[in-house]
Amino acid sequence: MGVENLPGYPWPSAFIGNAAVGYKIALCQRDLAIYGTILIAGLVFGVLRRFGKVRPLPLWAYALLALPMLVDGGSQWLSYLISFFYARFPTRESTPFLRVLTGGLFGLGTVWLAYPHVQQAMEEFRETLHQRFGWK
Repeated sequence: MGVENLPGYPWPSAFIGNAAVGYKIALCQRDLAIYGTILIAGLVFGVLRRFGKVRPLPLWAYALLALPMLVDGGSQWLSYLISFFYARFPTRESTPFLRVLTGGLFGLGTVWLAYPHVQQAMEEFRETLHQRFGWK
């Protein structure tokens, strides 16, 4: 008799969810928003860089774009942590809209901060290769 067949044992693979705790979901809404935004913003960056140099986002602006995700996800995590030790403490659950919004802002900020720096590094690397090997 396997553990999953024990009566009353909440085996994770057999538990599909209920109205009280929610149902299983195969993806993280915030991660999907982050990676989807990185894909779309990366494609937009590829088009915009052909028209001129795209300046990187300043670190303070990146922090402003990442702050909503930190507050939303961090407050939810902190409420779970506190309620683990104090069962009467209410937990905070983020909404799907907030997860997508904060993930999208973070993904946009990440592309705007990183891609111009990567572009500059690749241009310098290409120039070095041209000088070293005499490419034209």
